[in-house]
Amino acid sequence: MSKSLGNVIDPLDVISGITLEGLHAQLLESNLEPAEVERAKQGQKSDYPAGIPECGTDALRFALCAYTSQGRDINLDVNRILGYRHFCNKLWNATKFAVRGLGAEFQPPPGPEPSGAESLIDRWILSRLSLAVELSDAGFRAYDFPAVTTAVYNFWLYELCDVYLECLKPVFAEGGAAAVTAARCTLYTCLDVGLRLLSPFMPFVSEELFQRLPRRAPHAPPSICVTPYPSPEQFCWRDWGLEGTVEFSLGIVRAVRSLRADYNLTRTRADCFLQCLDSGAADAASRCSAYIRSLSSSGLVRVLGPGEAPPAGCAVAVASDKCTVHLLLKVRGAGEGDPGVRAASTGLSPLGGWRLAWGLDPGVRGGPAGCSPLDGWSQQAGPRRPGGPAGCSPLDNQSSEWDPGVRVALQGALP
Repeated sequence: MSKSLGNVIDPLDVISGITLEGLHAQLLESNLEPAEVERAKQGQKSDYPAGIPECGTDALRFALCAYTSQGRDINLDVNRILGYRHFCNKLWNATKFAVRGLGAEFQPPPGPEPSGAESLIDRWILSRLSLAVELSDAGFRAYDFPAVTTAVYNFWLYELCDVYLECLKPVFAEGGAAAVTAARCTLYTCLDVGLRLLSPFMPFVSEELFQRLPRRAPHAPPSICVTPYPSPEQFCWRDWGLEGTVEFSLGIVRAVRSLRADYNLTRTRADCFLQCLDSGAADAASRCSAYIRSLSSSGLVRVLGPGEAPPAGCAVAVASDKCTVHLLLKVRGAGEGDPGVRAASTGLSPLGGWRLAWGLDPGVRGGPAGCSPLDGWSQQAGPRRPGGPAGCSPLDNQSSEWDPGVRVALQGALP
């Protein structure tokens, strides 16, 4: 870093934020030559055209610990620090949702040990928590701080927030009393241990959130600063087989989400049919079908039996070497006057292999009028053209004039 280039960053500016004009004003108070001042201004304008956003102390501390793998010289990226500030917001919102789910009358059990009534997803998150504790302990012993920040970050963001909290929503909404109690105890354990893992890097936000959690006992430590750091000997609930089962189901979720994005099924719950190669994969998909439905926003998740064919009109994606996903594109109720629906339909031509996807504008009512078995073209009627387009020639692939309210996208390739 060079003062002449103007890329020397004051940590206080990262914590509190500063405008580009403020950065320029700091140069005028320095001992740089006038020529170097102009050069530094150009460098600041290039690196920070909108100034430096307010990131906070915890985000800066977390970023510096994560950067130590680069050696003594750090190529600091303010956008990465800003990303950790957003991570702090994620922690706040996740804890807020969890505290609301726990309820005002919740009293955690005296110890973190599982009761035996936990569901599959409860046991999975406890297994992943054990891994995070193990990696954090090993990282601190080896002074490998980036390994610790990565383990804690991945647990909070990709496992607790993205998976477990989403699976808990239907449990809290309509689950039985035993399932809700087990889920609350598991959730409390994850919050308590997760904040203690995070406290050396983000002491302020972790302390604030820790004070909002109920205590296991009246004599519990009053602050997270004096709370013992989690040890692998206490949290040893790793279950490799269960993690493989859930990872298999998460692969299915990613495949369904990819199909929903490809066909613009953003506001509809399409039915999902899973075709598995063996009984083990089918059993794993069946056990996780409720979680697949919640995480992929599907209407129905069904595992097809041996030799059973999926229904017609499905988009296909390969989730793994043992499972193929079939997503039904003809959504029930789509196009029946709902202005917020964007549906998708496809037609496959045995001659041209063309695929036609159609979308509905808010002013368009009614679904596609039909699809020709020869050319795969679908027709759609708009509000100002009740009869729809005149048709499409299978020879020249040209359609008549469409209503301005209808958007049509033609995709595909010749075989």
